[in-house]
Amino acid sequence: MRMFADISPGIPDGVRLDNEGNVYVAAGDGVQVFAADGSLLGKIHTPPYAGGADGARYGQCSNLEFAGDLGRPPTPHYLRHVLYLAAGPAVYSITLAASHGDGPRPKP
Repeated sequence: MRMFADISPGIPDGVRLDNEGNVYVAAGDGVQVFAADGSLLGKIHTPPYAGGADGARYGQCSNLEFAGDLGRPPTPHYLRHVLYLAAGPAVYSITLAASHGDGPRPKP
């Protein structure tokens, strides 16, 4: 077993993958996005909330899920490109270029 990525701040909670193999991890400052090799690609910050860590610049994200177009024919079934984030007392959504589904996108 090897450590994939060091999550800081906070404690990692929910985890999701997109069709490109990137890993989305709920963390203390929102969502941290990692490439398949464990390198940090970026972060999606969530706002602080009452009852969260004192003086925190961002709020702990506790869970996340891809959703969106279920893909009725002729639309492919894997176009779930809206990421929903549960952080404190709120649920946020963000539309991404990446999507999640049942498998990788076919090569053109």
